[in-house]
Amino acid sequence: MKVIFFLLLANFACPLWAQSAANVPKAAQKTNAAEGLMQIKGFQIVQSREGQCTLCHQIPNHKGVMGNLGPALDGVAHRLNEEQLRLRLSDSRKINPLTIMPPYFSTEKLDHVDPKFAGKTLLNASEFEEVIAYLKTLQ
Repeated sequence: MKVIFFLLLANFACPLWAQSAANVPKAAQKTNAAEGLMQIKGFQIVQSREGQCTLCHQIPNHKGVMGNLGPALDGVAHRLNEEQLRLRLSDSRKINPLTIMPPYFSTEKLDHVDPKFAGKTLLNASEFEEVIAYLKTLQ
């Protein structure tokens, strides 16, 4: 089951470069240029092959195919504070050991990892922070 799930993750969603700032929701467009850029990049990652969030979640303003295994992300910042968002995104197994959500910023206790990806997180530190910045806009 894990192998099939990760094969699906690896072969779904649009590439990051195919996204544009025009698709960014108004809530993610801030006056602070650096913060706004982080939120735009976060929105792009969430929709992309790198983020893979659309496999399981409904994403506000995403025009492509989306899954419904996980909760819709619309209003997630209202339901969860920043610390809770970070925990769930970094490694949801710490909340629910049986979760199907992949750990995006952890390499602990992973089985059957391709050697070329061993010791690497799904998102790097910058991407992780950009996704958190975007999710915080989803009131």
